[in-house]
Amino acid sequence: MRVNAAMLVLTSTIVFSRITLQILKRRSFDLSDFFIYFAFALFVSMWTCYLMAVWPMFRVFAVLGGLAEPYATIIEDTAAMIRFIVAGQMCFYTLLFSVKMSLLTLYRKLLTGLPGVYKKIWWAIVSFCMIVSHLSHIGLVSKMQRLTSESHGLVVFSAAFLHAII
Repeated sequence: MRVNAAMLVLTSTIVFSRITLQILKRRSFDLSDFFIYFAFALFVSMWTCYLMAVWPMFRVFAVLGGLAEPYATIIEDTAAMIRFIVAGQMCFYTLLFSVKMSLLTLYRKLLTGLPGVYKKIWWAIVSFCMIVSHLSHIGLVSKMQRLTSESHGLVVFSAAFLHAII
């Protein structure tokens, strides 16, 4: 938990420093800035999802490990835990895509004045990144649908799913 908080503080410091410098230098808002700020918002969302999943996870795994007795809301805790972890993973994949796009927009600026073949290569890389990003989202959603339809809400299966994705 302390490492997560430290990473949030470090990331927030860097992003707010970037915002401050952008305001002080009166630099215009660029597409790469949008992607970076969007990635920061996704990082905070991901951090919140994982933070919300921690306490139910401790309770469920204590029951699975034999350290605690089963309790009445274990199924609801498991479902909430899986929802938060899957949402966190969706935020993570989108965050990675946003950072990639930010870097690619910066590379696009570097390509001005170069032959057109480099712009075609740039578009090929952007297309590849978009396809891979969509496939990762589709894969996560289809895995989640397949696993939840097979499990019928079993806590043991949900815990195995969590071990598989963590």
